[in-house]
Amino acid sequence: KRKRKTIEIMPRIDEGDAQVILSSKKENEKRPNAVYLLGEFTVYDKKSKDITYLFSPKIKQLFVLILLNSKDESGVVSKKISTTLWHDKDIVRTKNIKGVSINHLRNIIADIDGIELAFFNDTYCFKLSENFFCDYSIIIEAIKEINSADKQVDISILNYFDLIARGGLLKFIPKPWLDEFKLEYEEALMPVILPQVKKVYDSGDFRKALEITHVVLSIDPFSDEAIKYKLKVLRRIKGIEYARKAYDEFIIEYKKSLDIDYPISFDKICPTKTDHR
Repeated sequence: KRKRKTIEIMPRIDEGDAQVILSSKKENEKRPNAVYLLGEFTVYDKKSKDITYLFSPKIKQLFVLILLNSKDESGVVSKKISTTLWHDKDIVRTKNIKGVSINHLRNIIADIDGIELAFFNDTYCFKLSENFFCDYSIIIEAIKEINSADKQVDISILNYFDLIARGGLLKFIPKPWLDEFKLEYEEALMPVILPQVKKVYDSGDFRKALEITHVVLSIDPFSDEAIKYKLKVLRRIKGIEYARKAYDEFIIEYKKSLDIDYPISFDKICPTKTDHR
């Protein structure tokens, strides 16, 4: 089981490569009653207005904590909220600040249809309906469907690639209590998206293959499969010298992070005479 690093290492993406990456802010993401947890945290109300600015850092964490624990309406107990978000304060002293924060959160989500904050048995939980959209939930359900489907039925995770390409789960909220959720998401996503790299590359859609490698490398910066196809694509669309430069940068980061040399040579990945698939 891959251990999560304390410091997340992001693969270097130059301006040329960045042109093929989907923008994290697309017009078609402005749907009503939507919450995006992948990449940059973003919230739209029932009128498709961006209300992300209403969420202070602490309210954002409160919202996320309850939402991630609202699966199957299980929720999160009041004490856990206190110990998670105000761990440096005495639980008794957090009662007032937690109450104010909860009320503030209720006021914000009042403009979002399909989500309601419930409190029962000292537990906070979001009651969600079909009107409510959450990208993270969509991807998790898609992965479950793929894993449970008949092997002869071709259900592709790439149908949801625009959402996945926004970035990792709550990428810009580096809180330790989120690590378990992030790791579970990454370990669920990798087995279904990694095989798509070769499949898309073999189909000849090299730019799409490059986009997928960026997603994989954002999760596992040293994925052999992803770096292999990234270099093969770069060789095809930008030339062997460009690919070699990307390889050199990769092995420097590999050595710096893992303190060992990368064991696969550039010539083995990108043979000079023939591009073996």
